[in-house]
Amino acid sequence: MLVCDLIAKYFSDNDILDIFGYPGGMVTYLMDAFSRNGKIIQHLSYHEQGSAFCACGYAQSTGKIGVAYATSGPGATNLIDVFFHFAWGNTDKTTRNDPILQEKNIKYSLDAVNLAKKLGCKKFVGAGSQTEYGRVEGKLNASTPINPDIAYGMAKYAVGRLTNLRCREFGIEHIWVRILSVYGIYDNPNTMISYAINELLAGREPEFTKCEQKWDYLFSEDAGRAFFLIGEKGKANKTYCLGSGIPRPLADYVKTINKLLDKPENTGIGKKDYAPNQVMHLEADISELTADTGFLPSISFEEGLKRTINSIDFGNL
Repeated sequence: MLVCDLIAKYFSDNDILDIFGYPGGMVTYLMDAFSRNGKIIQHLSYHEQGSAFCACGYAQSTGKIGVAYATSGPGATNLIDVFFHFAWGNTDKTTRNDPILQEKNIKYSLDAVNLAKKLGCKKFVGAGSQTEYGRVEGKLNASTPINPDIAYGMAKYAVGRLTNLRCREFGIEHIWVRILSVYGIYDNPNTMISYAINELLAGREPEFTKCEQKWDYLFSEDAGRAFFLIGEKGKANKTYCLGSGIPRPLADYVKTINKLLDKPENTGIGKKDYAPNQVMHLEADISELTADTGFLPSISFEEGLKRTINSIDFGNL
């Protein structure tokens, strides 16, 4: 069986039967495979971007995966409209405050803007961080004063400003998204939620502070949907804060984890002291994000937590 037939079989086996594209020499084998499949319907457009828009609209209206194809070279780049930049090196505790290592991320991010220009993208969406603000009480939004106190936050802020400048030079729309606390499947094992789940499932008691902090957690699937909407409807040169917009005391989250895992609700709370200069507030004001894109979280913390727990490979605990 040819690779193109395997691709077609994968699509049809997973009920992906409507595919959008623009013909070209490098995709003729793939188009022939779709025809041989007998189940797939090909919808041809007059331009590659038309195929991309159709696939996007199809996905939003049906909830299924939208697929678009085009030939190599300029044909493929015509499919691309928005460039999302998430990559960032040296994010662990031992390197987050290293200015030399963080400086490299500035260059890499500017390289990403250059790549977006070469690909013909019209919009650049960059992933910032709440660490750009430093320690703040109350909700965070685009007008909150910036005062980062670690190299990671300083570099993130620098990248937001410098990529915006570069995008202006290239005529690319720029949007910066400051992410708060996202949790979910494949999360870093050292985050509070992952740590709590893994310790409890392994039969150990986790250790927390008094958990009086006001915190804002967003499930990863909601975060992904937010970025999609920002890419589609976000306003040029704006900065958005991304969270649930519904802060709760950290103790509430811990008690929810304990309850779902059949542990006493106060398990682990108050077992250790606060760190020096402990951050006590992490709350997102998403009103502007909602007004511009329509985004609101759809997955409660309880539901997201259940999905996260169900995804864990218990054999590796």
